[in-house]
Amino acid sequence: MDIIGASRVVDDIGDLSESTALLERAAGSGLRIQEFKIASMGIPWQSALPEGTFRCACAPIEAMRRARSLLASGRTDVVAISGQDYLRAALKARGSERKGFARIYGQDGPTILEAYNQLAHAFIERYRISADGFRQLSAALFDNYLRTWRAKSSAPRLPDPKWYGAITDLFRGVDCANPWIDFGGCLILAEDRAAHALGLRQESRIRVRGLSVEQRGEDGVESIPQVIGYDHITRSFETACRESGVDFKKTFLEGQALLEVYTCYPVVPIAFLLKTQMVESPSAIPSFLDRYAITITGGLNLARAPGNNSTLSALIETVETLRTGKGPAMAGVHSIGALGYLQAFCILSR
Repeated sequence: MDIIGASRVVDDIGDLSESTALLERAAGSGLRIQEFKIASMGIPWQSALPEGTFRCACAPIEAMRRARSLLASGRTDVVAISGQDYLRAALKARGSERKGFARIYGQDGPTILEAYNQLAHAFIERYRISADGFRQLSAALFDNYLRTWRAKSSAPRLPDPKWYGAITDLFRGVDCANPWIDFGGCLILAEDRAAHALGLRQESRIRVRGLSVEQRGEDGVESIPQVIGYDHITRSFETACRESGVDFKKTFLEGQALLEVYTCYPVVPIAFLLKTQMVESPSAIPSFLDRYAITITGGLNLARAPGNNSTLSALIETVETLRTGKGPAMAGVHSIGALGYLQAFCILSR
């Protein structure tokens, strides 16, 4: 299965013309098109979703998994995965309601920040990391994202100084996702036959080599004791590697692959590095981060990920990066669902 189209608009920069034109050509050629949607943050978290709509950060990888099954079975020819999150516009219109977007577990439940702080405490207790040690790892992670972010622009936008202060006992503002942007994006997938019918050159296509979405527990703070074992990170990573026939860890460490780890809160990338055995212990993380960039985008704070569409945006940027033909020909993209009860990993290559 190949990604044959990828486009996005971020805060009025960019356009969706590539995807629109490609879908129009596909329809005009008589190809069957299946559309999947990513639910925006504006849709209440606990609400029912229509068929073909997915929710949470790893939703596009879930949709890609469904697309692979449909395309392989011949039930459709082309799959479009699209999403929109106009959070900046919503915040401007409803400025006093920012916290409402973060209360995915209801008005009486914790905000996502409060829930992740609770999860982080359980995590550091389990892995015997001190609070100071966790904060030092968080700072090393942010420095890693910042190096990538600075390299992407001659005048990178940096957080306001106030965000370098503590917002919980474990997190600074810069340690946490800052998703307040307006975004629209689309990925288009197809097998070889449809790509050939559309006259697409091989070099414009990005192969989906392997992907996996694994679950541990259910969505909510009640599953924190199950989630923090993070064995489902290992399963999703190893399954994607097995499907692709790639030892991604070895390939990445040799400088032959890019990596986009999900960086909503520091506990997530720390767990990813440990459970994929990129590092042997928490104490090895700072030196690892000095040597290897673990994001392509610069992370969910500096690059500002768009709510439920954060991974869709990251996948599109990964496709754009691979298409340039510069640097490594392979990339891995990690994502999660809510507090991490879902863990996903996919491997792409040109």
